[in-house]
Amino acid sequence: MGLVTPWNFRVHPRLEAGAGPRRGNTVVLKPASAAPLSSWRIVEALVEAGAPSGVVNYVAGPGRARRRDDRWPRLRAVSFTGSCETGAQLYDRAARRRLRVQLEMGGKNPTVVLADADLDRAVADTVNGAFASTGQKCTATSRVIVERAVHDVFVDGSSSARGR
Repeated sequence: MGLVTPWNFRVHPRLEAGAGPRRGNTVVLKPASAAPLSSWRIVEALVEAGAPSGVVNYVAGPGRARRRDDRWPRLRAVSFTGSCETGAQLYDRAARRRLRVQLEMGGKNPTVVLADADLDRAVADTVNGAFASTGQKCTATSRVIVERAVHDVFVDGSSSARGR
């Protein structure tokens, strides 16, 4: 399993790097070259916890992910988080090799607020979802769909929450 992680969530591999070996797979982790250290620390922790040699592998350095997949001919799956351009090129190469592929290339993540919602919590969760980590998360709330019956109350709450 190849894991290509983004610069803004360097600890993102915590789930995938652990899940691969639990399912009998080895992992090749390639963090964004601008932020390699925290991913390295995760690999160190897995090794210290007893991961067998060669089960968790780490590749760092300059270069785009789309040029890395051919270095691991036995790779059977790849998980990528990053730009649409690089993800599309990685997907094309992976598809030719019949690899399993998971791509996260920046979604348009909606929050849906229904009339029976706890509006104080909905406002707080929506503002946090949009602006935590300065909004630079692939899972950041980028649009809100609010039921008409609570629209004005939600908007008023959101306006005052932004000022805090």
